[in-house]
Amino acid sequence: MIFESSFWKDDLLRSAKQLRRKALQRRWPEASVANLEQSLMLGFYSIRKIIEARKISDSLTDRDVKLVQFPALPKARITRINRLSVERHYDLESPRDVGRKMEFLCNQLVHSYIFITVFGEERGVDSFLFVSDRERAKGLYSISLDQVVGIFEEVGNNYPNACQYRWNAGRGDYDVSSA
Repeated sequence: MIFESSFWKDDLLRSAKQLRRKALQRRWPEASVANLEQSLMLGFYSIRKIIEARKISDSLTDRDVKLVQFPALPKARITRINRLSVERHYDLESPRDVGRKMEFLCNQLVHSYIFITVFGEERGVDSFLFVSDRERAKGLYSISLDQVVGIFEEVGNNYPNACQYRWNAGRGDYDVSSA
């Protein structure tokens, strides 16, 4: 359990600065791609832990994050062997804008079955394709690097100034809301 979230949030803010530079990076050795993936995984794991500890406002936790979803093709059989052949499994010509909660996004990235860095034509990293094992048959998601940086910064700067505790007899614990 996170008691003092400022250390976690400061790390997110540092990661956001590093990620912002990735949009301009031209050379991508394998180690750089691995470090980028690690930054995203650890960042979204941190956000999930911060959410679970109720250390950001409910309005941020409950807001829909705008993602792009590419629907799975009807006969797609996505396996460990073929999972990176996304053009065979997803309709990349029919993107749909969808909204998903922050915790959903965190879980998709932390538990990603598919994770692909998408590079822009004129600059470095543009976006990421991802989906968890549980969601892989429904569709593939995309989020831009700019959105990731924005999320890291917003969570890193979010300090609720009020918490409310209500006893939940069904759970035998308190429900906590933060504002």
